[in-house]
Amino acid sequence: MPFITQGKTNWKYILIIVILAFFVGGGIFGYRYWWQPREEIKNECKKEFISWCENCRSLNWPLGIAGSPILSTKTVKCLGDYFLKSPLPKTNYCYDTRNLCKDFGIESGVSEKKEVSIATDKTEYEQGEGIKITLKNNLDKSIYFGRETACSEELIPLGFLIEEFKNGKWTRVQTNSLICNGLGQEVELMPEKSFEFNWSQEYFIVTDHQVNKDKVFPGKYRVCFRFNFSKEETDYKEVICSNEFAIKEKSIAATIVLDIIKEVIPQNYNLDTSRAFERDLNNDGLSELIIAARPTRITEISYEAYLAVVTLLDREGNYKKIGDFYFTEKDGIAFRDSPGLDSLEDIDNDGKKEIILDLGTGGASNEAYGIFKIDWDLNKINWLKIQKDGEIKNTFFLRGGSVMHQEDFELKDLDKDGLIEIIEEKGQYIGSSGEEKDWLEEKNWKWQNSVYKWNGSIFLYNTELSNLFKNWRTSPWRTYRNEKYRFEIKYPSNWKYTEGSQMDPSKMQYHIVAFGKTVPAQDYPFIIIQRLSEKDVIGKMFKEDSLILDIQTWDSGNPEEYSICQQMLSTFKFLE
Repeated sequence: MPFITQGKTNWKYILIIVILAFFVGGGIFGYRYWWQPREEIKNECKKEFISWCENCRSLNWPLGIAGSPILSTKTVKCLGDYFLKSPLPKTNYCYDTRNLCKDFGIESGVSEKKEVSIATDKTEYEQGEGIKITLKNNLDKSIYFGRETACSEELIPLGFLIEEFKNGKWTRVQTNSLICNGLGQEVELMPEKSFEFNWSQEYFIVTDHQVNKDKVFPGKYRVCFRFNFSKEETDYKEVICSNEFAIKEKSIAATIVLDIIKEVIPQNYNLDTSRAFERDLNNDGLSELIIAARPTRITEISYEAYLAVVTLLDREGNYKKIGDFYFTEKDGIAFRDSPGLDSLEDIDNDGKKEIILDLGTGGASNEAYGIFKIDWDLNKINWLKIQKDGEIKNTFFLRGGSVMHQEDFELKDLDKDGLIEIIEEKGQYIGSSGEEKDWLEEKNWKWQNSVYKWNGSIFLYNTELSNLFKNWRTSPWRTYRNEKYRFEIKYPSNWKYTEGSQMDPSKMQYHIVAFGKTVPAQDYPFIIIQRLSEKDVIGKMFKEDSLILDIQTWDSGNPEEYSICQQMLSTFKFLE
């Protein structure tokens, strides 16, 4: 069929050629600019995609942004490049990536497994916040639970139980099932159907034949569900439990905190660098506000700082000042940053917590720390004191150092008598090489440890313990110990760690601990995760009985960091 026939242009033939060229060219274009690049991205980003999909599956593929896992910088880029959007689809992050995850053998997780599942919408809540609980029947037959009554929807439906983790075990919180038992009709949940309800954090408490409502205290909780497969049976033999979730004390409004800081700190102190931390220091049920600040005008190296503690009487801004304290270079200290809260610990065993402040950099390559004690009777704050050879010193410590020396301190019950000792550690490098691998070898370090023990009024240097444990620290490594999962692992003293909910309060319910030089971070070089099955393991698997741990190391391209991670792996062990 030529282009010109009988002296005329053959438009029909030309049109056919154009259409064929369009489809062939479009196919080539789509292959080269869509399918082929996406396959390359899948190969390049395999580790990021698998990690993302595993987290999505553990969260039951949430529909919205709020429920999706936290994203590392590299994962954002990978997903953005794959979907040709910047940086990601605007909504339904996990839900939109289901087909991508199937390519890696990660199916739609909980919602497609042939089982009954129960989950909360988040893993962290404030007191009084509604908790959405979803029960899904993924079986091919109906299940039955509870009894539908007038009271069953007031607090939590029958068949559901609230448990709190206390004293190392799960303890049932009394619910309305006790007083509603034997009323109403069975509830049937048909196959592939869901049942949702919101729990107000209230429960029934029965005392002296009186039934009252009460609210649960802050703590760690889970929801358990009892059911059976027969409508006639009343003995619920099947029991499943949800993910763990935390209920935390309701935070005071930021504007109220700011108003309190303005009233408390001295006029010559910098409001912009002031910090406040809400905690219950004396276990009386009332929160204290720990306020730390530094002056507006500061010297070149040695700063002064200010610490105050107030008790919050309500959530409207009324408070009672407990005490305040100024500390400067006259206290024998030097630091460069605004103080921040490192931790709280009842060091002297009086039932009230001491304040450990992170004072920022205390030198070229170390971090400064100070420990402060509150006299609740006299409403005063001062340094916690240690004494050695008749000299009384403030508990000011450095952590870190150089390749030639290291300084550190520990709060640890060394002699297992139930009392915490303070251990001051100083290490000297005695190796002949300055290479990283030699620096990490135990034989190349010599340590001097000073152990201080509480005598009722001061932490006194203890010669016996200092000699007994003089070699307990033989390298610039520290030991992380997890009693819940029964394992320990060593990590460099200039690294930090963050646990579970601190890594990602609303999403990472299976993450146990992460290590890195900085905390928090977008990408942690070393993460330990609990897995539900061996096929879910991505990194190196450690298994004991039914516990499956997945240790993942992030190769950032830094040889030193990679070497440290491999050495950390070699120190992992389950506790006896």
